[in-house]
Amino acid sequence: MLFCMCLLFNPSTLYAKNLNKTKKTGLKKIEGHEVKEKVAEKSNKGDLICGEKIIKKRAYTASYNWKKYSARYYYNQLTSEEKDLYNKLYNRCMELLSNSDINCNDTVQGTPVIGKIIYNKKVTPADLDEVFNVFEAENPQFFFLSTQYWYGTTSDNEKFFSLTIYPRYISGKNRISVANQLKSKVENWIKTVNKKKTTMQKLRTLENILDKQTLYKSGEIDQSVVSAVLEGKTVCAGYSKTFTMICNAIGNESVCVTGSGHEWSRVKIGNKWYNVDATWDDDDSSNIMGIDFFLVSDAKTKENNTAHELYSVWNGRVKAPTSNENYLDVIFDISYYRNNNWDLQEKLGYYDGSYLDHFMDEGMEEGRRASATFDVNFYMNNNNDLRVKFVNNLPLYYQHYAEVGVNEKRQGASEYYERYAS
Repeated sequence: MLFCMCLLFNPSTLYAKNLNKTKKTGLKKIEGHEVKEKVAEKSNKGDLICGEKIIKKRAYTASYNWKKYSARYYYNQLTSEEKDLYNKLYNRCMELLSNSDINCNDTVQGTPVIGKIIYNKKVTPADLDEVFNVFEAENPQFFFLSTQYWYGTTSDNEKFFSLTIYPRYISGKNRISVANQLKSKVENWIKTVNKKKTTMQKLRTLENILDKQTLYKSGEIDQSVVSAVLEGKTVCAGYSKTFTMICNAIGNESVCVTGSGHEWSRVKIGNKWYNVDATWDDDDSSNIMGIDFFLVSDAKTKENNTAHELYSVWNGRVKAPTSNENYLDVIFDISYYRNNNWDLQEKLGYYDGSYLDHFMDEGMEEGRRASATFDVNFYMNNNNDLRVKFVNNLPLYYQHYAEVGVNEKRQGASEYYERYAS
């Protein structure tokens, strides 16, 4: 009889991390095209950009803080000439987010572009690819940009650079209408996220919001945040850019990283970086998110797949941030939490994600133990300095231990319990 019960209660069959094991990608790699013929410099209803001389003449007022969605991690690694081009691109794109009177009527080889921007001749074609990869990876709010760029020489022998724009956003009125819809919905998400006490709770809430309202499905603008936020269907690029931009908005620096046809996010907590792949944590067959790609190390993301091998652009002169730790390891172990909280098993079922979400939403507030190495009551009672600071705000003790306490060699639990805990 006992033998039969053991067979029935096999954790490997009862519990599952994610029923849908299909790994979803869908990134369209950035493509650069050289215009072989010299291009005549002619104004196209004032929307042709020639270096800074016209950008500086334009008068526009940004009534909304779009800058909060940006990062500058990659930017700080560029040369001064590359930064100059980046700044011109940024100024032009901010202008297009703020002025409904500007229609992008300029084209290159029949393709609509945001204008032609003159750049320093020291910047090589290889540098242009680097600049646009960097620009896109840390400015996801520019939803109207496509994944292609053009470069060439004007009739005055100046070098120009042009980013393509989705045709539906050529019209300034259409573009600003969508921008207003985007910021309205994103601001509501930010309000919900910011109600949480700790960074990990905020980021998990954000991942849940994004994944629960988004279906993995390709589309015309699936490389844009609009596909995820407003259309509710996207691929990895939409997931990653949306997660990244909101992380920046709530004060956690974040950038996108790309590789092997895939895109995901890296976010900074304290002085350390972690990976979040909201695409691969999204199981379209359920309403519960996975946990395998939430605040994890580079090594963890690469287990049993090659999609998280970075493109060479992030391993050259410009380097992506690296992550060597799994944030939750010291405070949350899925097996420990499940096996030591029997009251949750009937309620939560077999998804690992449901246990992590319970821990984030209720478990920390209740002071539940989720790891053999950390007991929040022990930690609170044996650290007077923290008790003065946090009082009875239990989630802050979990956060402190994960981000600071471990590095300070503070004891997280009774040595006796750690030694004999199952």
